[in-house]
Amino acid sequence: MGVELPFERSEKNKNLKAFKTKRMATSSFLTEIRKTYEKNLTRLRKLRSALEEKSFTSESANKKKLEKFTTTANITKVRYKEDYASSDIANKLCMHYLQTGENLPPDGLPLSDVYTLLSKIGEGASSKIYLAKDNNLDILCVIKLILQTGSEETRQKFYAEVKTTAKLRHPNIVNIFYANHIGSYFYYVMEYIDGASCEDIMKKRPFSIHEAIHIGICTAKALQYAHASKIIHRDVKPANIIMGIDGTVKLLDLGLAINPRFLNTDERNKIVGTPYYLSPEQARAEFEHINEKSDIYCLGATLYHILAGKVPFPGKHLVETIAMVANMDLAPKNPGFLRAEIPKKLEDIVMKCMAKKQEKRYENMGEIIVELERIPGSSSLNFSIH
Repeated sequence: MGVELPFERSEKNKNLKAFKTKRMATSSFLTEIRKTYEKNLTRLRKLRSALEEKSFTSESANKKKLEKFTTTANITKVRYKEDYASSDIANKLCMHYLQTGENLPPDGLPLSDVYTLLSKIGEGASSKIYLAKDNNLDILCVIKLILQTGSEETRQKFYAEVKTTAKLRHPNIVNIFYANHIGSYFYYVMEYIDGASCEDIMKKRPFSIHEAIHIGICTAKALQYAHASKIIHRDVKPANIIMGIDGTVKLLDLGLAINPRFLNTDERNKIVGTPYYLSPEQARAEFEHINEKSDIYCLGATLYHILAGKVPFPGKHLVETIAMVANMDLAPKNPGFLRAEIPKKLEDIVMKCMAKKQEKRYENMGEIIVELERIPGSSSLNFSIH
């Protein structure tokens, strides 16, 4: 056993003190963000109550817009730096979410002469999803109603986005058939898949390893096709992957998908996506670095959750989650620690997808497909959504 010299002990104490100081500063920084965020959110809730009393907007619309604070990261540019004022970050989290609106068509009433809403099957921060009937063809379909009133500019942008995504015809992408608006709200019609989202399935049971591989391959193929069309999804997550009762896997909700050439300056300065599955460049709002490799990270984070049953960065609140994702020195636990049966090869694929630095991720979806298909048993699947 070696003898520790005095100057070595002094150096260790110095490093330990520096580490503790940095950790305390970071903790204090996050605490300040949380306090200011909660303070502003309280003020915003009071404003909502005032608006409701004056009947300026519907209860449903207000509720969902406030929930957006804790479910998505569609916020103004936030960078996780110790020299960035915590109050600035918190304030930016509480901007632009209360809008006056119109009452939405109730369930069961005709949305138009062609479609009748049957039941609500999903609801997000800025949308409602309905099971509907095409009265002309007598078939089921799905309608997504966007809960944002729009100007003429918004209308044109909506139709441009829908036209772009409607052209994506692939076996692993949900097809869009029609788009229109009712009043100042927009909606589009999608094919109906008899199944459930990966998110809903995980609430009932864990996925098998073979199912996870199958999901990864099919989703990667869908993204590979989208990328070939110059489209970046930006919001790959379990809720946006549908599993049919026959084992069909389809990627949906390309509402956040972009062709980077068409975004204006304001849109480039927003964090868009869902916090648990954001890539670091999305979390930092580094638009110039958001590309196909951002979707690779999102796919990795999605597979991590499907395999391990837990998200890679489980922050206590939205701000902490984004900060953890944005921190280039922070890596998640290997999923094998949470589920021992995960093959080492599969674990390596997931972790490479989730590399914080883009240059350490796979070059494209094609490479991921090849790697996943090499895992023994990847072609066998005994699937049930129950």
